[in-house]
Amino acid sequence: MLIFGSIATIGYLCFLNQTQQIITVSFHATGPYHGLFVLGACSSALISYPLQILCAFEIIEQTAFFRTGNHRIRSVLVRCLIIVAVAMVALIIPNFTDFLNIVGAIGGSLICLMLPPLLYNL
Repeated sequence: MLIFGSIATIGYLCFLNQTQQIITVSFHATGPYHGLFVLGACSSALISYPLQILCAFEIIEQTAFFRTGNHRIRSVLVRCLIIVAVAMVALIIPNFTDFLNIVGAIGGSLICLMLPPLLYNL
């Protein structure tokens, strides 16, 4: 964390106000591979979203609500509602990337650094 934090801080201090909020916008289209880089970053974000939210779907679908009745219809409806709710939150929060970065940093640190030793001790 110290290495990544120090590299990010040094990079920001070098470019100050020229740094854009979304880092891929900061790169100028000078090289022949700029379009491929931006396309790859966008594709990565779109492809990783279903993988991340699938875990939440699996946990929610283990509740008693899904054990009775038609499991498939309820599953599709709840998944659609969750995706619409996430999209609405993204539209309501003005700087959603900052919110995601803070939540991701806290969650990533908790999952990678704190939970493994705690679970090992249990």
